[in-house]
Amino acid sequence: MKMTTRILSAVIIVVMMFSFAACNKNKIPDVETVSRYSDEELRALAETVDEKALIDSWGEPQIANNERLWPVDLSGVTKYMVAYVEDGKVISLNFSKTMFINVILIRGGVTYCTFGWDNYSSDSANFAFMPTQDIFGNPINCEVGDQILFESDGMVAETYPAQLAAPYSVRVMGHLSEEEIAEMIPFQQMSSGDIESFKNQTSFSWDDFSIFVGEDIGSGLFVYRYDLLDGGYLLVSGTSLDQDPQQVLFSHPDGTDEVIYQDPSFVGATPAEE
Repeated sequence: MKMTTRILSAVIIVVMMFSFAACNKNKIPDVETVSRYSDEELRALAETVDEKALIDSWGEPQIANNERLWPVDLSGVTKYMVAYVEDGKVISLNFSKTMFINVILIRGGVTYCTFGWDNYSSDSANFAFMPTQDIFGNPINCEVGDQILFESDGMVAETYPAQLAAPYSVRVMGHLSEEEIAEMIPFQQMSSGDIESFKNQTSFSWDDFSIFVGEDIGSGLFVYRYDLLDGGYLLVSGTSLDQDPQQVLFSHPDGTDEVIYQDPSFVGATPAEE
């Protein structure tokens, strides 16, 4: 009887040891510890866990489409551990990246910015469309001159202007002076695509044309000419730079003129001679 009891006790101890080892083997470190992992370590962890295991270890995440987000407070700054999930399977694990944003221009209802990874950038090569909402669908309210920090996945579509991924969070940190904003605006040659965009507008401001290479040809009126890359030119006219333009006229490459916009009160300017 004693021998049987001893054997049974030994079996129970062995089973408990194996169970304990198995639990430790499957245990996921806390999210703050994982936030310090390298990209390689994150890839390795993603291959060994599923969505349920992460939720069991880290709690309920914020959800946006296929992404699961766990906030991580590091020295008073909230960053995010992000799992991309399909049908409960973890496809990837990534830690959010901080992006530095300067809001420098609003034209035709579209907001533009510059972006940088280590600090605020004034490089016109880092010129982008400003996202209008965060990943959860909340609107991003900003004004020209705002300096903003994004937490995002860091994805940038290499168009021109570039397209930034919707951020996880947005923080306004400061504001640029008018002189600093002016130095950051990249000038570009107007194209036929810009003309098509203008045709959809019902009102204009001088700022709508501030990023384009143009020439002041006015005499008595303010008249600016913008030559297009693919031929033709645009004339923007008005009586004062303190008031909105009163006429926007496109001269086609074949010499025909098309009035895109004209205020009823506008009197004056005829197209400049070639």
